[in-house]
Amino acid sequence: TRHDSFVDVQVNVSAGLLTFEITNSKPSQPLRSRSGSGGIGLVNLERRLGIYYPGRYKLVKLETESKFYVSVQIPVE
Repeated sequence: TRHDSFVDVQVNVSAGLLTFEITNSKPSQPLRSRSGSGGIGLVNLERRLGIYYPGRYKLVKLETESKFYVSVQIPVE
């Protein structure tokens, strides 16, 4: 149900690294999906990280039965 949904965002800058972490819940019942929908934001994020921070970023994507987790680390100058 909607009241069980959550989004947790954490941002930290330390030792020359910007770390951005986001965790969000997955729906307990699958949503009707349109063909080709979903995940476009992560594809774009990874492409842009490769352009702006080639070889200097870390991207972690995890999925469990109940949530999604993404962590990005990039150098700050």
